[in-house]
Amino acid sequence: MRLLIFSTVVLFLFSCGRKRVITERGTILLNNKNLRWEIFTERDTCFKYFYENERVVAIAASVDSSDLHDSTFYEKDFAADGKVIQLKSFRFGKPDGEWTSFYPNGKKKSVSLTRNGTLVSYRAWYDNGQAQVNGMRQDNGKMQRNEFFKNGTKSQEFEMDSLGAGYCTSYFMNGKKREEGNLYNFSPIGIWKRYDSLGNKRGDTLLGVSVPVSK
Repeated sequence: MRLLIFSTVVLFLFSCGRKRVITERGTILLNNKNLRWEIFTERDTCFKYFYENERVVAIAASVDSSDLHDSTFYEKDFAADGKVIQLKSFRFGKPDGEWTSFYPNGKKKSVSLTRNGTLVSYRAWYDNGQAQVNGMRQDNGKMQRNEFFKNGTKSQEFEMDSLGAGYCTSYFMNGKKREEGNLYNFSPIGIWKRYDSLGNKRGDTLLGVSVPVSK
């Protein structure tokens, strides 16, 4: 995998002491914004800069300029104030490796690990540092995911396959079970059991239709 991982791109660029040689230029429509881009080589490394007006919004880098055309490269995205908001890596046009996003204050917002376009793990945090999501792909290929309230108690847990089929359980903030049922195509399906905040069964829901509790 021909990836260049760098942490201080701007410092690296301005300290190399070699003249920038621009080899390609163009424009692209991304997220309803017209961005200008240019590819250049410095110190045997190829960079692709994306500009919104004159502001740099993203930097991609690789050892070969051909990799920068939606293939294999490392990318750093910036907010309007110049702070890094996301680090990405691609291999043969697919997400591969670690992706990291950040809050405006620089704290980590999420970290995901992908292999050949398949999500392996995902973690996310609230802005106070408390865990928000913790997901891991199991040996059987299914994704086990836990979600948490901001106070640290679990809000939801589920296990599902790549088609979004599995089982989900959600909780009240006091830890009592709220509802549970099957998922298909990432959506609830079939009979879902429902409870109140004291743990008493309230009734079942079948495709949005209330079903009385069996006596």
